[in-house]
Amino acid sequence: MAKSDGCDYFKRTSTFWIVFVILGMGYYTWIVFAPETIPFEQLGPFGSFCRHLVDNYAGIMYKGWWASWAIHVTEAYIALRVCSNKGISDAATRFLWAVQTFLFGFASLGLLINCCDEETFWPQMGRCRQPQKFSGLKCKEGCCSRSHPPFICCSALSSTF
Repeated sequence: MAKSDGCDYFKRTSTFWIVFVILGMGYYTWIVFAPETIPFEQLGPFGSFCRHLVDNYAGIMYKGWWASWAIHVTEAYIALRVCSNKGISDAATRFLWAVQTFLFGFASLGLLINCCDEETFWPQMGRCRQPQKFSGLKCKEGCCSRSHPPFICCSALSSTF
């Protein structure tokens, strides 16, 4: 197997965000397109609030549903651009980032934006990766191991080095 230079980095978003976004968007879809099937009275105050939204703001909620998916599409496009800017060139990895960002939005995009910042630890390779676009950054010699968090491993040049 060929060694990776870090350009095919992918990280799955946390299970919390996966569940939260699926349930949230699923419920939002349900409340917009089939509100008559929701047992609002069994949901307590939340059900009363949702019934109020359905009865008084159905049109706004419908437009908001389309807007939320438009935002997810935009975020997926941004994810592709960020992949290009960060040097992630593998088509499969870029596809994974775009699909994950389309489905889970900022939870995925935030991971991508932060994955290759100025101070990055690549645990699968056991080393720090120097950013090409930034100067004044250096990995401290011998610190890049799986036991050191990234804030210890890589740092801006300072008087402590």
